[in-house]
Parts: sequence; structure tokens; C-alpha cells
Amino acid sequence: MAIDCGIPLDTLYVDGGMTINNLMLEMQADILGITVNRCKETELTIRGAAIAAVGLENAKGLYSHVHQSDSFLPKCSTAERQFKMRKWKEAIKRSIGWSEN
Repeated sequence: MAIDCGIPLDTLYVDGGMTINNLMLEMQADILGITVNRCKETELTIRGAAIAAVGLENAKGLYSHVHQSDSFLPKCSTAERQFKMRKWKEAIKRSIGWSEN
């Protein structure tokens, strides 16, 4: 994400139905190596749509009333994270073409 937007990310704010899954959020923090913050309001999709419609520069107030609920901090080392990412990429390569359907 940091490469795509050109800005280093130190925190990821998440919302949506899957954010009730603590394990998923812990895994995201570990894999990304950054803090993952879950919002009290889990459904913020409409705000994201509004930002897409008006542009980021014009959307400064859209998230001003969003409150953080929980934080998930990365627990694994950089070496462990890199090892897991190598294994993940390896698994993806092996799965390509696995099914003919």
C-alpha cells in the first residue's frame, strides 16, 4: 500500500463486517508490520464512497467523527514477517494452474 500511494503507512484503520474477527486483524498487523485500528463504527463504506466521489483533498471532515475501538500491534519480528511473506508467495506460485476449471 505504501508503494502504491507513495506515503509510508504506520497505521491502518479498518471497518466492515470482517473486522469482528480479531485473528484476522492480528494477522494483518503482523503481515504489514504496522498498527491496525478497528473503528467503533464497523460500516464506513458510505464514507469511503463519498471520499471517492469528492476526492481526498475535499474530504477532510468525513472521518472526523470516527472513533477507534481496538488496536492490534504487530507481534512478529521483521525476519519472521519476511519468512512468512516468502512462504505465502511460494504457496501462491504453486497454486497457479492447480485447477483446470
